[in-house]
Amino acid sequence: MAGTIVQVSVGAGGVPKLPVREIRLSYGRVVGDDWSWSMYKMQGNGEPGGHGGPERAVCLFSLESLDDLKQLDYQVFPGALGENITTRDLDYADVRIGDRFQIGSEGAGPIILITRPRQPCKTIGTAYRSSRDPGGLVARLWDKEMKDNNPISVKWGKSGFYAAILREGIVCPSDVICKVS
Repeated sequence: MAGTIVQVSVGAGGVPKLPVREIRLSYGRVVGDDWSWSMYKMQGNGEPGGHGGPERAVCLFSLESLDDLKQLDYQVFPGALGENITTRDLDYADVRIGDRFQIGSEGAGPIILITRPRQPCKTIGTAYRSSRDPGGLVARLWDKEMKDNNPISVKWGKSGFYAAILREGIVCPSDVICKVS
């Protein structure tokens, strides 16, 4: 299973994230990316934030899912949904929790571990709407089976994935991403 990195993105919190020439994956985070509601900050409701941390160090999303949303008139693009890495030709329906992927040069590039599906937040649901999809973006990407980490969901992979960083390194557009175990 392999694909290509289309875009790498960082942001100052919220959405969208903006394209950059490269990102550095460091244990526990993408260097230069700020999650405004990180797991280390408290939200207004007293709950810890839902972003970042070692098991959610990097967020991946597929260009194919973005294209599906565009067909429903969502004004989305690589980085729009807060992902750090946008891929092409990697079938997220076949990705499973625990899969390891190497990015870039064999033996030298970073390695990531898929830890969980990415649950779309309310911010994304508010930021992107479509008159052709009255159920909304979050419902389009997420369901109970997704919440239960159940890959039988027809929506499996459509919301992207979070990953931990097992080996640090640089990621650039056009790098190959390939499953190693």
